[in-house]
Amino acid sequence: MAHSLGVTGTSGTPAAGTTTRTRTEIRWFLPPDQADALRALLPAKRPERRVDTYLLAPHEPACSVKLRGPDDRPETKRLVRPPVAVTIAGTAEGWAQRWRKEITAAPEGGPPAVAVRKTRWRRRVLEVVELEADGAVAWSVALVRAGGKLHQLVRRAEPLLEGWEGVAELTLERSMAYGEWLARVHAGSPPR
Repeated sequence: MAHSLGVTGTSGTPAAGTTTRTRTEIRWFLPPDQADALRALLPAKRPERRVDTYLLAPHEPACSVKLRGPDDRPETKRLVRPPVAVTIAGTAEGWAQRWRKEITAAPEGGPPAVAVRKTRWRRRVLEVVELEADGAVAWSVALVRAGGKLHQLVRRAEPLLEGWEGVAELTLERSMAYGEWLARVHAGSPPR
């Protein structure tokens, strides 16, 4: 289901009254055929369910915009340094990305966007999300740390990814941000 939201540019410093925070993340998108293996690794606690609305166009790999859940406050994520290829626990390779999130007041109108239904499980720095957008179903596995350094994220993630070899293919080709994944889904060529 397409929506629209406004965006006032994708570069520069945050406007006055904007809330900002940084985070480092390494994210992979996996096809639905890996769902059973991923479910076996999930914590037993209840997942969080929500629908976020992401900006589709113009697609800029260094910036994405979404309306987070029911409060509809725009969250703009801007890449603050080039991605770095990393290997974790000898089994996972991905692009580490450092993002700055900005939360601002909602603008009117704007480019088209798509609703993304999420069911999300978290365990320390590990996040596993079942996704559905534009009729496509996929899974996202992410390592996420607010603030902090990349080496701290990798150190905390290593014990969580031990034993994942053969369960999920966490490769550089599948490692990307939500904006890139959505652009591929919308173009009819999601990662396989």
